Amino acid sequence: MITNGDTLSASYRAKGSIGWIVPPRCNETVIEEAFRIRPPGVSWAFATLGMADFGPDHYEEALLAIEAATKDLVARDVSVVVYSGMPLTAQRQGEYHRELETRIRAVTGDELPVITDTEVVVLALRALRIRRLALITPYQAANVANVKRVFEGQGFDVAATRGRDWNLAQLITQPEDDTVYEMALEAHEATDGHDGFYLGCPQWPVVANIGPIEAATGLPVVTQVQAIMWWTAHHLELDADLSEFGRLFSQSAGPVGRSD
Repeated sequence: MITNGDTLSASYRAKGSIGWIVPPRCNETVIEEAFRIRPPGVSWAFATLGMADFGPDHYEEALLAIEAATKDLVARDVSVVVYSGMPLTAQRQGEYHRELETRIRAVTGDELPVITDTEVVVLALRALRIRRLALITPYQAANVANVKRVFEGQGFDVAATRGRDWNLAQLITQPEDDTVYEMALEAHEATDGHDGFYLGCPQWPVVANIGPIEAATGLPVVTQVQAIMWWTAHHLELDADLSEFGRLFSQSAGPVGRSD
């Protein structure tokens, strides 16, 4: 039994701690997803923006909390800082995710690695040479359309989109373990010529479906939490076998900068 507090702290975050800014005030599935994919010695520190539900007013209120959330993570001595919440940045259109990254860096300074989910997903898609993707999300139609425009603005062809008319609470409670698998295969069968998948949103069960979707379709899969861990693994020089979570982890070139 470990009795020394310092020894305990060293054991669970000995290889680093991922500071993750997430919008929802209440989180459940995303926590399970994050800890399912982490290698031993890596921990997650969550800072929430207090968002109650989807919608422009909720998004704007949540984005005002970015600096405070970042300060909390810096105080907890995290190894990297990642912002995740594509619907919030996508509603602004254009390159707002980079403006948000600049706001975060103003708090962290230049030494601490910082990235947004938009940036890390784009890096992952490009590493896997995915140019024409199927976008599978639990988002409502307006959010799906906004996220689609973001990818198109980054030079991708979005060949198919799938979403659900769920509010934030339903997003966490309604999906079954294989919901995203069924949606991805349905889109795959109905779409010609796409060369990969993006499974948007870390707030529903996706991590365990990456391998099965890749096996069933022969195409690579990118998700937020997976791409975050891939990026973090390179920054922290982690030596861990995460191949069960997709082809992305076979990419040896570390994504150390922006996608442009």
